[in-house]
Amino acid sequence: MKVMYHPDRDGLRILFSDAPIERSTSELSGLIVDYDNNGVVVGLELTQASERMPNPRLVEYAEIPSATGAANSPDEP
Repeated sequence: MKVMYHPDRDGLRILFSDAPIERSTSELSGLIVDYDNNGVVVGLELTQASERMPNPRLVEYAEIPSATGAANSPDEP
């Protein structure tokens, strides 16, 4: 997953895969959804990001534990 901020167009993009983007749709005001050729969501873009969040350059990662208390990571035993 990649998170990128484009200051020249004030867009915050999140890519979930490296699959080529086949089409994009504007689902809601300010939210663009990118799809691959199979119709799978591969990315999101938030337009006018600096108007919608305090600092679009700041990324914080937080993992939410599962209901059983164990992390849902395929790399962990």
